[in-house]
Amino acid sequence: MQREMTFYSAVSTQLVDLQANAIAACETEQEAMRLCVARAVPYRNQPDIAELIGVDKSVLNRMLNADHHAQPRHMSRVLQIKLQQVCGNRAVDQWADLYAQGMLNCQRTVEDRKAELLAELENLGVETERLNRSI
Repeated sequence: MQREMTFYSAVSTQLVDLQANAIAACETEQEAMRLCVARAVPYRNQPDIAELIGVDKSVLNRMLNADHHAQPRHMSRVLQIKLQQVCGNRAVDQWADLYAQGMLNCQRTVEDRKAELLAELENLGVETERLNRSI
């Protein structure tokens, strides 16, 4: 009960979305978890986060770096939710949404990305033209 009280008193109730391009750059779920920790508000180190979500710091480290190990440990959905609550952002959920839509950078072809960048460049040109006319 005491651990739960500590957990809930230290957790933000508002989870923010991170920039979509930062999430889309994550190739794996673990990269999204590491981004979640890196962008934590307020900043917390891994031992503090581990304590708040109720795991040993070495276990958390192994989960966050599972994509680098031959014998990975995966984080349960409940722990992912707690991690996001402690860090104050939705990075893991956002990654899952983009993955399901096929919108991660690693899922798109070079031609898709090229078309997207050309469309963005065209939009910037139109905006610049509009701004120049208003001056």
